[in-house]
Amino acid sequence: MKKRIVTAFLALMCFFTLLVAPAQAYTPPSDDSGISTYAEVVRWYYRMNNGVEEMRLWSVTRGIWITDWVPVNP
Repeated sequence: MKKRIVTAFLALMCFFTLLVAPAQAYTPPSDDSGISTYAEVVRWYYRMNNGVEEMRLWSVTRGIWITDWVPVNP
């Protein structure tokens, strides 16, 4: 008798969970959340190395070099 009651209770809980689950689905935050996406800000740096002008790309957003030094095409 106890097993039947426990089984029926678990079945009812699973059934109600399936009914409630769609209401708890993920909804994206509204514009009032204060979170915005921005493009990465980058800047080219130039130098003269043994008579060859070179350039390198710096990510202002992340604070890292994105490229190695490459020669500037004339």
